[in-house]
Amino acid sequence: MTAVAAAMRGPLPFPNLQKALHAIYIALQNKSVLKTSVSSKTEGKDPYRTLLAGFGQPGSNENFIANEIEAKVVQSVYLQLESDCDSITLRQVQDRFSEALVERIIRHGFLAKVRDGIAAENTRSAEEQYAWERKLLDSLADGSRDMLRPILEKGRTVVRAPKRTTPQRRMTREELDQPLV
Repeated sequence: MTAVAAAMRGPLPFPNLQKALHAIYIALQNKSVLKTSVSSKTEGKDPYRTLLAGFGQPGSNENFIANEIEAKVVQSVYLQLESDCDSITLRQVQDRFSEALVERIIRHGFLAKVRDGIAAENTRSAEEQYAWERKLLDSLADGSRDMLRPILEKGRTVVRAPKRTTPQRRMTREELDQPLV
């Protein structure tokens, strides 16, 4: 989580996370209205297409990778929550958005670069490696929600990693003086 926070502060800035979250929520609300409405005024207005139009084209002088990640997260979160659009809350959208964004950053920025080495080092098959990655990402879900909540709710701009859940081990002088080999 610390590495994700550092990436979001540095090479992968996401200045429009609140805008993306609210765009998903509004699109889901519009989808709910379209389901119940039979009016001819709503024909041809697909909330998903409208959502994609706002996030499909990255700006010319903005960070392309961050925009691409954000666009994929917006698309995937909308599609995951589309079936529950009648009863969805902003908090549910926010939680899923946080999880999906952190997952996408980890997959793109970290796991993609070391996946083969990790699998070979631990003699895992592709299926076992996928299951290990899924377990890793599931364990980070709570931390991702906690880390992005101040940004998505209050509009803060500084990303901070959640506090350490395991106590830091204190080294003794004898342990430090031992040879490495």
